[in-house]
Amino acid sequence: MSNNNIIISIDDFGISQKANDNFLALLKTGKIDRVAVMVNGKISKLEVEALLASDAKLDIHLDFQKEVKERRKLREGVLKRGVSFLAGYVLNSSEENRRVEKIWERQIKDFQKTFGKAPDGLNSHQHLHFFPAYFRIALGLAGKYQIGFIRLGKESPRKTSGVAVILDILRKIDIIEFRKTSFMTSDILVSFDWIKDFESFQKSIPYGKTVEIVFHPERDEEFVFLQSIFLK
Repeated sequence: MSNNNIIISIDDFGISQKANDNFLALLKTGKIDRVAVMVNGKISKLEVEALLASDAKLDIHLDFQKEVKERRKLREGVLKRGVSFLAGYVLNSSEENRRVEKIWERQIKDFQKTFGKAPDGLNSHQHLHFFPAYFRIALGLAGKYQIGFIRLGKESPRKTSGVAVILDILRKIDIIEFRKTSFMTSDILVSFDWIKDFESFQKSIPYGKTVEIVFHPERDEEFVFLQSIFLK
């Protein structure tokens, strides 16, 4: 993968020991651009040192949970995830917003304490920060803690899944507020599981556009894929 316009991001560091081990193996290739860290997960001192010693940007992967379970569903049906997204958007309340802001700010402070610096970027588990009310919270916290990069994407991706369609609807709302700021993001954001043919996808990237591709190395197929292209 030699396309300089591609940002390789890997998600969920801390969600399980398997995920951490896979992350660290990939970091040794020197080809990972960004690592999304679940600071409330399971992360050892040695793993923190390995992350800091890498060339990857260390982003905070915000979540609502106080604790991260060792095991989780690696795949969910599009319908179930879509209903979850829309329910969260419709049922949003000011009380819930305050609760989320407190949780996320505590996680950012925990990140600073753990890594000795502010996160390089901000994103969230299951794209929670795409909900417009939560996105405004994310923007406020990014400004307060001088976090310069936010996962969003300036343009619509190819809509190859139900999740991609829903996220793009939310993204189009969020981008209005985003454009009022000086934060950075990629031109296009995609998740690896939205891509049917990776070689064709690479060739289709518009000239001069930066694409952030999100991988989940806890999934065996994604870990094996990354190894196959980085360790040739």
